[in-house]
Amino acid sequence: MFFRKNIIKTLKHKFRKFGIPRILSRHQLFTYQRSYKQQSYKQQYKQQYKQPTEQPNQLLKNMIFAGSLGFGSDLICQSLVEKKDYYDYMRLGSLTVFSMLYIGGFLHYLYKAHPLLVTRIPFGSLRNPSSFGHSLVCSLIDNFHCGLIYIPAYFLFMDLSSTNKTYQQSIHHLQSEWLTAYSTCTLFWVPFMCGNFFFVPPIYRVSAMAIANLGWSIGIDYLAHRN
Repeated sequence: MFFRKNIIKTLKHKFRKFGIPRILSRHQLFTYQRSYKQQSYKQQYKQQYKQPTEQPNQLLKNMIFAGSLGFGSDLICQSLVEKKDYYDYMRLGSLTVFSMLYIGGFLHYLYKAHPLLVTRIPFGSLRNPSSFGHSLVCSLIDNFHCGLIYIPAYFLFMDLSSTNKTYQQSIHHLQSEWLTAYSTCTLFWVPFMCGNFFFVPPIYRVSAMAIANLGWSIGIDYLAHRN
């Protein structure tokens, strides 16, 4: 009898975090448990993050935060790493705008799409939003997006907005540097984004990526100018 009461108490505690009422009869509790198991993984994902995943003006907050960190990273790179006598304001402004629009804006929506896409893969453990495999596949999809969209967008935007390069020169620059850029991105961002999707709640994933990108930008700039 004591053992059975402990089971009931444990299950009530487990399901209460998903919004189930505090007082449930034994019949109601196990009925709810059966209905939860019959839900699709997509529904379980939404129910798992039933706490607000979207704050008021969250998109604007992400854009301001990412833009500020983009501005700060290039400011540190130019003043402390490259030790320039004067600031390249065009590069500073271009990186700020790119960080605001791409990291704060585009990734705000993309990071919501990755988990929902993975839940459609017909493989049991990957469809579980709380599994490590689910987070790993999300990070691999994000890495594919880096090579296909992020790196070309970054090179073209920065070259065309902050330098005197033509479009053809920018394309040539992208082609010559793409493999190196994608290789280094893979080594750093796949492990980080796997942890980001596994440990970080959805509402903070863009902010976590923006903070990591601050350190990433400074580190890459240091390696490029260490000599």
